[in-house]
Formats: sequence, structure tokens, C-alpha cells
Amino acid sequence: MSAIRTGIQGFLGIKLLVVAINLATFPVLKRSDPDVSDPDLSDVSVLIPARDEAGRLPATLPAMLVDHDAEVLILDDNSTDGTPVIAQDIIDASGHPRARVLTGEALPEGWTGKTWACEQLAAAATGSTFVFFDSDVTVEPGALAAIVAEKKRVGADVFSVFPRQDTGSLGEHLVVPTIDAVLLSLLPHFLLRLPIPAAATAHGACLVFDRASLARLGGFASVRHRIVEDVAMARHARSSGLRLGLALGGDLLHVRMYTSYADVVRGLSRGL
Repeated sequence: MSAIRTGIQGFLGIKLLVVAINLATFPVLKRSDPDVSDPDLSDVSVLIPARDEAGRLPATLPAMLVDHDAEVLILDDNSTDGTPVIAQDIIDASGHPRARVLTGEALPEGWTGKTWACEQLAAAATGSTFVFFDSDVTVEPGALAAIVAEKKRVGADVFSVFPRQDTGSLGEHLVVPTIDAVLLSLLPHFLLRLPIPAAATAHGACLVFDRASLARLGGFASVRHRIVEDVAMARHARSSGLRLGLALGGDLLHVRMYTSYADVVRGLSRGL
């Protein structure tokens, strides 16, 4: 029993040490300093895969259309709930001159739905920086500029943001925070700079690439069969010699991934 107790205490001690390191070093998105000019977003493509997201888009898409400088592409991935119509109505109401809805092609054999949607979005984008957002992400004013600026600051070829987790039901409150707990207590941020494949991670809710870096990785075709495509892409980038960057969303980026305990179980089980 003493050996077990010692092992448990050692494990908890390591986790506390990692949390302390991350509290001091993990970047958090912040709005640009008023005295510093915002990054140019005219060469940024915001790319949003959407399948049966009619219930989410009215709450999340308008904020993604506030900045009229960036290109915004929403790909309808064979939805059955009117997603493309709702997305187009929101675009029309926003007056965004560079936003449009794309119709996804049939899923090829060997691909997952999301990787195929992202591959099509990348092919249609005209920018040199690709910012992939899940359709359930809430983007606060200044978030896109902060993401682009932080990616540039750390010199990342592949950059990702872990958004703040919004929860509603008791089941969500109890389980969903473990997503961030695993990251912050088991992955010291400085390991992202070292060539350790197991230390490479990303969050698919916000995944950012240079056009050239994504091409070097072979696009999403390189992880086309992977269910947890974000982590797979991060590890692929690490093994390809590309530099990773990671930040927390803070007050600028948040997401409610699940709406009930049953959704949490289904979603996390699929990922595990």
C-alpha cells in the first residue's frame, strides 16, 4: 500500500508541477494593444465545415462575419436541416463582401467527413493563412486578429487554440473540464518546441495553417482516415519538422461542444 500511495503522490505532484509551469508560460489570447496596429486580415481565409448546424449557426456565425477584411467560406457537408440556407441568410444580413457558402462533394472512400470538408475548404480558399473554425465556436471581437498575431509572434507553421469550454448541464460541468485539465496538467507548454511526437497536440475547434505549411503536410489527405484529425495533424507536423504553436482562448474564443451528458459520452467516447 505504501508503494501505491507513493506512486499516487508522485503522479499528483508531477501534475501540480506541470500546472504551475503552464500557469506561468501558457499563452492566452488577448485583444491587440490599442497602440499597436492590428495584423492585416485581407490575406486570411476563415474556413468553417458545417453539417446539420442549423441550430448553432445563428448564434455563432454572425460574429465570424463581423470583420469584412478576411475571406469567410462555409462548406455545407450534405446537411439535411437547411444549414446552407440559414448560412446564406446570415451572410446576406451581415453584408460581408467576401463570405460565401460552398456545396460539399460526396465523401470519397477512406475519408472521414470532417477531413474531406476541410480539404475542400482549403482548395477553395484564396488566402495565405487558413483559420479553420468549428461551427460551434463563439468568436468574440478581436479574436481573429489575436489568433493571427499570436501565430506570427511564436513563429508557428501550425497553430491551434484551445477555446474556453462552455457548459450547461450537470453532466457537462462534471466531465467537459477534463479536456483542458489533461492539457494543462500533463503537457508542459515548452515541450511543444521539442521534437517529441507524443507532446504534439491541437484542438480542431481552431486550427491554423500557412498555405505553404498545409501543402507541405499533404493537406488533410495526410490524415484523411483519422477520427481525431487535429491531434493526428499536429503529430504529422511535428514529424515533418514544422513548428507548432498553442494558446488558450481566454475571453476571446469559447465553445459549447456538447449540450447534454449523453452528448458528452458519445463525443468523448468517439475521440477516445
